[in-house]
Amino acid sequence: MLGVPASPGAFGWLVLALGVGGSFAVVGVLLPRLRRLPAAGVAAAGALALTCGVVPYLAWRFVEDLRVTTSLDAYGASAAGPIQAYLPGYLVEGAQRHIPRDATYAVAVATSIPWAPARAGFSPLAMETLFPRRSVADPARADYVVTWGIAPRSVAHVSRTWVVRPKAGLYAAVFVGRVRH
Repeated sequence: MLGVPASPGAFGWLVLALGVGGSFAVVGVLLPRLRRLPAAGVAAAGALALTCGVVPYLAWRFVEDLRVTTSLDAYGASAAGPIQAYLPGYLVEGAQRHIPRDATYAVAVATSIPWAPARAGFSPLAMETLFPRRSVADPARADYVVTWGIAPRSVAHVSRTWVVRPKAGLYAAVFVGRVRH
């Protein structure tokens, strides 16, 4: 599911309460047997009961997550990673003007981008936005480099550089550089 739910909701709390309540009821029935166990056995039984109590809630969450994610359209499904990293789809759109459809490109992200999920989500965002262009791992072997927060000349020998998205607020600038071969 996209994002973490703010609250389980009324039904979620009900499922959780019934599951935990049911596990405590089973513990209550088995209490005479549990009293004969050593302390470690009682602790293990309690942990098992608590785990079994939350299983109905976890199963319900999986079903809900699958219900939402399987109903996403193609764009929503492909953008889920960048969306969860709070990367706006327009961040890389300007690169399409400068990179021909039959060209290859590589992506580089500055380590100064403060949030690791955003750094990780930039490459999938570029791949989604620049499709059908082909992504390559080595910037020196690419026709173009798309960089975020770092100058293209610092990752490859480039003949020309464009600013496709200027720095705005917390978002660093996005550049395209044509690699010189």
